Amino acid sequence: MALLNRLKWVSAGLAVAGAITTAAVWGDPSRTRPAAPAVSANKLFSDEVVGRFTNKPVVAYQAQDGSVYFALQVKPDLPAAPTRPRDIQIVIDHSASQAGAPLEAARKIAKEVLAAAGESDRLTIWAVSTPKATRNLVRGGGLKTPTEARAALVPLENEYASGAVDLKDAIERVAKEFDGRTTRQQVILYLGDGESALNPLDEAGRYKLAADLRAQHIAFYAVPLGAPMNPHNLHALVSGTGGAVLRTTDEPTADPMAVIKDLAVRFHKALAVPVLEPTSSALAAEAAELYPAKLPPLRADAPTLVVGRFEKGKAPANLELTVDGRVVGVPITAKVAHPMPVPAPDNFFLGSVVAQWRTSGRADSPALLRADRTLALAYEST
Repeated sequence: MALLNRLKWVSAGLAVAGAITTAAVWGDPSRTRPAAPAVSANKLFSDEVVGRFTNKPVVAYQAQDGSVYFALQVKPDLPAAPTRPRDIQIVIDHSASQAGAPLEAARKIAKEVLAAAGESDRLTIWAVSTPKATRNLVRGGGLKTPTEARAALVPLENEYASGAVDLKDAIERVAKEFDGRTTRQQVILYLGDGESALNPLDEAGRYKLAADLRAQHIAFYAVPLGAPMNPHNLHALVSGTGGAVLRTTDEPTADPMAVIKDLAVRFHKALAVPVLEPTSSALAAEAAELYPAKLPPLRADAPTLVVGRFEKGKAPANLELTVDGRVVGVPITAKVAHPMPVPAPDNFFLGSVVAQWRTSGRADSPALLRADRTLALAYEST
């Protein structure tokens, strides 16, 4: 039970611990942080807050000058993705911050992910810390069948938490282990706190690392473990590659292993969700501002945030976004259309969200969190 309670604490706090203490949309931890979060993790993820935007695909606010700010939650209706065998590299942070329950949980999660893998899947397990200590635990390296990869669980049991992680070095070395075949789904499953104490990643560095993975058709999934978290690193890599963050449930249970088994099942199910890799996108109506300027990969199970501004008198009756792209190499055109709602005074925070993107110098960068949580965070923090 103690293990489960610790897992619940770090999972609930992942998206909040850093995102609230810096910018509401996506921030650089080098910027000044307030002394304490503006809203608790439990409140942010509650139905009361997130539910405020979950069933509102579009929200709007009209400024005093008559311009209309809007937020569109883009969750395209996509055809099922073709089933492909998977290449999964499980990356386990075994730095000093993972001592105790986090590393114990990582071992159990890795074991269950291996157990749930398909016969045609290939897997490996990495222990990552300093560049010298980072290594593939599978005998002979490379990706192996589930049966062969299970042998890595033996040296994993002998790993102990020490040192500090160079996340960039570790991820780049893991990426080189893939053979790049588009007939196989390439996935990194990261278990840890996202910190890169040995070689800290700044905003530009983390987005470049995500872009490099995306160019190689590698999706990054994360299970947050340990504290303190670096949510900027984790969420930038997830949102930039079409992956997902997998958290443990907040429901009390006397069987923590059931929670871990469920997480492994949810991970494999998440891999089956179709993801649209956009090549172009356009609104039917001309907007004075539109962010992000370049859409990230779009998952069919999670909304991606698009925000913008219409000049006075130019807001359309319907907000229509057309996205061209590919799902596993197959050309797809996805259309997202919703009636433009009446602007509401409570949505005044949209002006700040648009202004943050405008002045960031990174108009192409997506929000760190899924759309409903980003909007909830901005609403509670403004």
